[in-house]
Amino acid sequence: MLNVSAQIIKGTVSDVNEAVPFANIVVKKHDKPETIIKYTVTDENGQYEIILPSHRDSLLVEVTSPQHEIQQQSIFSLRKDEPTILDFILQKRTTSLKEVIVKAKEKPVTIKGDTTTYNPDSFKDGSEKVIEDLLKKLPGIKVDADGGIKYKGRSIKKMLLDGDDLFDVQYRIGSKNISIEMVDKVQAIEDFNENPLLKGIRQSDEVALNIKLKKGKTDFSGSSKIGYGVKDRYDSSVSGLLINSKSKSFGLVSYNNIGFNPSPYNINSEILDVESQNEANLAAKEIIRQGRFYSPLPNQYSNINKNLYSSANSLFKVSEKIVSRVNVGFYSDELSRITNNESVYTINGNTTIINESESAKKQPNIFNANLQLLNKNPKNDNWEYLGKLKIQKVDFDSESNNNGLNQTNIVEARSFLTTHKFNYSTLLDDKTVLIVSTLFSKSNAPQDYSITPGINTDGNSSVPMARNNQNSRFSKENLTLNSELFGKFDNFKWALRNGALRTTNYFESSLILTDVNGIVSSDDSYVNRNRYTISMGYSDYDMTFTHRKFSIKAGIGLKYYDLRLTDYFRDLYKDANEFVFSPTIKFVHKISKKSSFLYNYSYNQLAPQESNLFEGLVQTGYRTFQNNLVDLDFLKTHNLSVGYNYSGELNLNRLMLIASYSRGKNNYFTRTVITPNTTTLTSFLLNTQSDTYNLSASSGTYIHAIRTTIDFDANYAVNLYKDIVNDSGLRNVVSKVLNLELTMRRGIRKVMYFETKTLFLSSIFLLEKQRQNQFNSLNQDLKIAYNSGKSFKANATLSFVASDLSINNDYWFLNSEVSFSSRNKKIDYSLIARNLINNKTFDTFSINDFSSSRFSQNLIERYLLANVSFNF
Repeated sequence: MLNVSAQIIKGTVSDVNEAVPFANIVVKKHDKPETIIKYTVTDENGQYEIILPSHRDSLLVEVTSPQHEIQQQSIFSLRKDEPTILDFILQKRTTSLKEVIVKAKEKPVTIKGDTTTYNPDSFKDGSEKVIEDLLKKLPGIKVDADGGIKYKGRSIKKMLLDGDDLFDVQYRIGSKNISIEMVDKVQAIEDFNENPLLKGIRQSDEVALNIKLKKGKTDFSGSSKIGYGVKDRYDSSVSGLLINSKSKSFGLVSYNNIGFNPSPYNINSEILDVESQNEANLAAKEIIRQGRFYSPLPNQYSNINKNLYSSANSLFKVSEKIVSRVNVGFYSDELSRITNNESVYTINGNTTIINESESAKKQPNIFNANLQLLNKNPKNDNWEYLGKLKIQKVDFDSESNNNGLNQTNIVEARSFLTTHKFNYSTLLDDKTVLIVSTLFSKSNAPQDYSITPGINTDGNSSVPMARNNQNSRFSKENLTLNSELFGKFDNFKWALRNGALRTTNYFESSLILTDVNGIVSSDDSYVNRNRYTISMGYSDYDMTFTHRKFSIKAGIGLKYYDLRLTDYFRDLYKDANEFVFSPTIKFVHKISKKSSFLYNYSYNQLAPQESNLFEGLVQTGYRTFQNNLVDLDFLKTHNLSVGYNYSGELNLNRLMLIASYSRGKNNYFTRTVITPNTTTLTSFLLNTQSDTYNLSASSGTYIHAIRTTIDFDANYAVNLYKDIVNDSGLRNVVSKVLNLELTMRRGIRKVMYFETKTLFLSSIFLLEKQRQNQFNSLNQDLKIAYNSGKSFKANATLSFVASDLSINNDYWFLNSEVSFSSRNKKIDYSLIARNLINNKTFDTFSINDFSSSRFSQNLIERYLLANVSFNF
C-alpha cells in the first residue's frame, strides 16, 4: 500500500478519429463499484484531471459518452509524487432503435435523368393479372395487339428484371406471364446502351423497361391455376420465379383452349413477333401460305386454339463479371378457322363476284434454345457470345371451296435457323470504345403443298387435274464481320463502322401436275432453281454535335455491292456492281426542358430481296400463284420527317406530332390477273415515282387528383402508287387511311374504375382520281371494374363493333369476371364469362382500288370458366 499526500489521475479520452469532449469520468471503489469517489468531464480537447480527496488504491475509472461504448480501467497503485496517466480510446456505439416507418403519398411518376419511374398503385384498377395488363395503363407506354411494347412511340429493346436481361428479345414471356403481385415499380430507360462501356459515349435512341420486383416476395414466388368450363373449355398453368444474389430463373408451363397465347410467337397472323423482326434478314423465306388466321378481334374471341407452351429461362452470375443466360422454349398449338369470303371485282367496267370458303386446321410446333455468355466490365474489356437455335414445324390442312370447286389442301412446312454472334469491346481510353463482332447464320425453310383436285394451268387442255404438288425450298447463309469505333470530344460524339458481309440464298421450286388419267407433267414456267449472292463492303460515319438547346447528327454511309443471280434452270446469269451512298441528318431543337422540334432526312438504297428474284410461278394457295419480273436494280427512297414533342411535368402530359414524306424513285408494283378460279400476282420493279404522306398525333394526360387518364392517337396516311389488273394499262392509284383512337380511364377512391376506348377507321381508294371503294368502321369498348380492396373483385366489358358503318353490320360482345381471394392471399377463386351474347361469326371488310371483300370467320362461342389459382 502507498501513502501519498495527494493523488492525481489525468489523461485524454478519444476515439479512433478524434478527441471526445464532455465525456463523463467517474472514479469508483474497485471492490464496491456502486460507491463513487469523484467524477469530472473532459474538456473540449478531450482532456481531464481528477484530484482524489484522500489516499486511495484499488480504483475503477469509468468513462461514458452518448456516442460511444462504456469503457473501464482498474488502478491498483497510484504514483506518490506525480500524476497517474490514464488514457482512453473509445469505440463508437451501435444503437439499435425500433423501426420507424414514415409513409408518404407516393407520386404516380418520378423522373430522374433518363429514367422515368411509375408507381403501379396509382394506375391499377384491380383487374390486372400480369405485367402486360399494367403496362397498358401507364402513360407513355403502349402495348400492341401482338404484345409488342412501345414507349413514347419507340419499340423497347429489352424488358429487364431488377436490371438483368432474363428474356432477351422474347420479353413477351415475362410481360404476358409474370404476376402483377411481384411488381414494385416500372422504369422506362431512355438513351439505353446495352453495352456499359458506351454509356455517355454513344448517344442511343433505344429504350428499355426495367421491372423492379418486390423484395421478400421474389426469393421464390410462383402460382398455379386450373380452370374448367362449359363446352370443354380449360385453362391451366404453373409458373415460378426464383431470385437470389447470383441467379434469376423463370419457368412456365401453360395449356389452354380459351384463345390465350402465352408464347412470344405470333403464328396466327402475318404480323411478325419481335424476335422474327430481328431475324428477318437472316431467316429463309416461306412463300406458300397456310390459311387466313388473322382477325381484328382480340384473341379471346377469335383464336380457336389448343395451346401448349413451356419455357425455362435462367440467368446465372458465374462471377462478378461473367454472366450466363439460357432460354429454352417449346410451343405447340392447334388452330382452327372456318372462313367465308365474297369478293366483288370491278375491272375495266366489268363486275365479277368470286366466293370462297375454307375450313382449316393449323398445327405449329416450335423449339427454340438461346445461350448467352457475357463478360461485363464497365472499366475494361467486354465480350459476349450469343447462340440461337430455332426449329419450326407446321402442318396445315383444309377443305376449301374455290368459286364452286371443292379442294383439299395439305401443307407441310419445316424451317431451321441457327445464329452465332461474338462481340468484343474494349475501352481504348475514357472517351473511345472499340467493338468488333462476327455473325454467322444458316437457315432453310422447305415447304410441300398438295392440292386435290388440282387446277389445270394449261388453258389449252381440257383434261381435269387430279392433284397439284407444289414444293418450295428457300435456304440462306450469312457471314458478317464488323468493327465499330465510338468516341467523344467536347460537344461531339462520333461513330465509325467498317465491315463486310456475304449472304447466299438458294431457291428451288416446282409444280407437278397429275391429271385424272394418272399422267404426271411439269410446266417449265413453274420451275425455279436459283442462287443469289450478296457481297458487300461498307463504311459508315456519323457525328453528333450538341450545344445548349441544339443537337445535330449527320451521317454518311458508303457501301459497295457485288450482286450475282444465277437461274440454273433457264441458264441465265445477272450481276450488278454498284457503290451506294446513303446520307442521313437529324436536327433537334429543344425549345425548353419540356418541348422540342425534330427534323430527319435520309436517302436509302436497298438491294433486292430473294423473294423478288424468282421468275417461275409458284402456287401459294388454292387459287393464288406468284412470280416476279427479275431486276437487280436498287430500291431508292428519300425520307423526310418533321416532329414536335412535348412532355409535361412528370411525363403525365405529353404531345407528339409527326409529319413524314417518302418518295420512291422506283418501287415494286403488282400486276394482278384474276380468273374465276385463279389469281396470279406478278411483282415488278418500275422506275417511276411513288409517294407516301403521313400525319400522326399522339397525346396523353393523367390527372392524378381524379385518377383519370386520357390518351388520344391519330394517324392519316396517303399513298400514291401504280398497279396493273388483268389487261389494263398502268393505273394511278391513291389510298387514304385514317385511324383514330381515344382511351379514357377513371378511378374513384380505388374502388370503382371505368375505362372507355373508341376506335375509328376510314379507308378510301381512288383510281385515276375517281373514287372506287370506301368503308368506315367503329369499335367502342366500356370496361367497369370493382375492387373492394380486400378480397373481392369484379369487372365487366361491353364492346360494340360496326365493321362497316354504311350497312347494318353491328356486333355486341359482353365479358365479365368475378374473383375472390382467401384471407392470406394464397388462393384465388374466379368465375370467368366470355362472349355472353354468343356471337358465333364475325364479318370484316377490306377494299382496294379494284375490289371489295366481305370476310366472315367463326368465333369462340359463349362459355363460363371456373378457375382456382394458388400463389406460393
